[in-house]
Amino acid sequence: PDTHAPRRFETTVPQQALYLMNGPFLFEQAERLAARAGEGSESERVRRMFQFALSRQPSDDELALALEFVARGSESLAPSSWVNGYGEYDASAQRIRNFQKLPHWTGAAWQGGPKLPDPTLGWSLLLPGGGHAGNDQAHATVRRWVAPAAGKITTKGKLKHSTDQGDGVRGRIVSSRSGLAGEWIAKTSSAEAAVSDFAVEAGDTIDFVVDCRGESSFDSFVWTIEIRLDPPAAGRAKWQSVSDFAGPGPAPPSPWTRFAQALLMSNEFTFVD
Repeated sequence: PDTHAPRRFETTVPQQALYLMNGPFLFEQAERLAARAGEGSESERVRRMFQFALSRQPSDDELALALEFVARGSESLAPSSWVNGYGEYDASAQRIRNFQKLPHWTGAAWQGGPKLPDPTLGWSLLLPGGGHAGNDQAHATVRRWVAPAAGKITTKGKLKHSTDQGDGVRGRIVSSRSGLAGEWIAKTSSAEAAVSDFAVEAGDTIDFVVDCRGESSFDSFVWTIEIRLDPPAAGRAKWQSVSDFAGPGPAPPSPWTRFAQALLMSNEFTFVD
């Protein structure tokens, strides 16, 4: 503290950086700064935010970088590729109809309500590596993958039904574009449930569907799924039902809030000489 420092260089330490990235107070200020920038063109908003935070206008290079930052942030807000739900397989159309998200998250599973069986959705349940079919054909469990880009997919996975009781389960892979891609039955056995070189377009849904066949007793199943997309989308080529499985997360910050936070994390804002 007693050392003379006529010019300040890089002095942000990890604790400061982590606080600026994660501290709720700074995040609240970033939201307020983004809101204060108001409406107008993106360039106008960037200029106002620079003026409010740093008391100056951005250079041409800074303006270009800021606009690119906001644009890339908008792309990253795309919804998750997996949706855990239920629905009914329409054999005539070869599509899933009445698809709905499973409404209750237990902390480890998606299901119809806090207790099973749920009065409406019965035993419908999805876990990272499997689940339980619903009580009837209208409540088949559906693990839905949404294609982020065009290409060809190859899936891997085995549908397993372990108990010797009940009538087993039926698995299907169904495309929103081309219909039924495969169908398998597992009763006290396992079946290779996968497709190869299957064409998709951006926004297509691929549903991994399990129903109870006849009765719903003893219809727990295992079906761990891996999807590979060629060519990769935004640098990602593989999705897995186990490692990607998650509960509801907080809404991500808007690209403008992220940009405001970046300004507030800068040395130019943090340190006033």
